[in-house]
Amino acid sequence: MTDKDTSALIETLKATNEELLKQVALLTEQVEYLTRKLYGKSSEKKVFNPNQLSFFE
Repeated sequence: MTDKDTSALIETLKATNEELLKQVALLTEQVEYLTRKLYGKSSEKKVFNPNQLSFFE
C-alpha cells in the first residue's frame, strides 16, 4: 500500500466514522424521546378517589 492509498483510506474511514457518529447521536435522541414517552410522567395518571381504601392502611 502506498502513502497515497493509505491517506485515501484514512480519509474514507474518517468520513465513515463521522457519519456513524451522527447516526448514533440521532438514534440516542430517539431512544431518549421514546423512553420519556413510554415511562414519563404522562404515562401513568393517578386518579385520587377519596372513597377508595388505601392498600397501606
